[in-house]
Amino acid sequence: ELARANQELRELARRDALTGLPNRLAGNERLHDEFVRMKRTRQPYGVLMMDIDHFKEINDAYGHDGGDNVLRHIAVVLRDALRESDFVARFGGEEFLAVLPNTTAEGALVVGEKVRHTVERSIAPIGRRLTISIGMALAQYSHPNPDVAVRMADRGLYEAKRSGRNRLIASDLTNPDFVAFA
Repeated sequence: ELARANQELRELARRDALTGLPNRLAGNERLHDEFVRMKRTRQPYGVLMMDIDHFKEINDAYGHDGGDNVLRHIAVVLRDALRESDFVARFGGEEFLAVLPNTTAEGALVVGEKVRHTVERSIAPIGRRLTISIGMALAQYSHPNPDVAVRMADRGLYEAKRSGRNRLIASDLTNPDFVAFA
């Protein structure tokens, strides 16, 4: 009984109470596991960092209950838009992380664009359409740790926000001038 209770606590500690998605702790664990798998198999994986556009305005206009409903809605949309083998977590606030195992850069771009379009076409519980900005990176065998791909994806996300939102941008830290718009 104690072992079962400890297992339940372990699962609760890795779940976002609002959205039901895995949380940042679970996301970091999955990134580590995927990185170790990539080092063993040499199969890259994609990382998507996603952020709901203009979320502060949503909270201001519809209150925190409206914002919470939007977060729950986005969680469902992301789960439905991603492939069964993919992993999605609420990484914090209105930011989400997806890990795309055994994925090429082209495949990650296709999945990211599908996610972006699916969010854009959905109607949120507040009665309006939403958009999402996405940064994409591909973890490489040469990376020293899983944080490199996350930083690259975060850089792409920042660029997507800076350049107008509702877009997917791939980033590559090894070439500071490289930013691919999708």
